[in-house]
Amino acid sequence: MRETEEGTIERVTLEEAQRAAPFELLLPTELPPGIALASVELVTTGELVGVTCYFQGKEVAIGALRLHLEPGDEVPPTTEPELETVDLDGTPARYSPRVGRLEWIAEGRYVSLEGPGLTLAELVAVARSLAPAPPLPGPSAGTATPGASGPQEVQATP
Repeated sequence: MRETEEGTIERVTLEEAQRAAPFELLLPTELPPGIALASVELVTTGELVGVTCYFQGKEVAIGALRLHLEPGDEVPPTTEPELETVDLDGTPARYSPRVGRLEWIAEGRYVSLEGPGLTLAELVAVARSLAPAPPLPGPSAGTATPGASGPQEVQATP
């Protein structure tokens, strides 16, 4: 856990982030080739809890992608000198080309997608692929094996 002036940042598992977040997590279903989820952080600032997911390739040269989600109903102010407005299937988004950041509001969540080595088209493709994270494993997410005695085996359903 790291303490900052703004709050705390703690590396957690995806499951821990899902349990702690006061909103449904979104994850990309499509990523640029060679990029996968690398780590997840829980970001707490006062009463606000956010989640940051880092996606990276096996080779550092492939680049990285950062997805940050937190409760919100407006995109925060920026100091970026150059901005573009992007249409994400009817939702307005703000693109900062210098840092490769796309920001928008989705169902009560502020979403920030940052990929400095990616084109705007690649960021938009990842943004459009965001979908609810898979349900957490557990009894409510699966079915018990019939006839099992003692602790029941649980098989997760897709």
